[in-house]
Amino acid sequence: MKTKLFENVSYDSDVNACYITLKTGVKIYDTIERKQHCWVDLAQDGSVLGIEILNANQHFELINSIL
Repeated sequence: MKTKLFENVSYDSDVNACYITLKTGVKIYDTIERKQHCWVDLAQDGSVLGIEILNANQHFELINSIL
């Protein structure tokens, strides 16, 4: 079940993933793994559109550092 925590943060309890939206209205061009369990969506110009953190309940420190 997806839950919107803040305007730009959502959490999917079915897969234990947190997604932080940084920019909207731009198509995702590429997704890269930045750290283990942390994926970054990029626009064609290289700007960061969003960050997905898997196993979110184990990575609160990482999530807090982004927020």
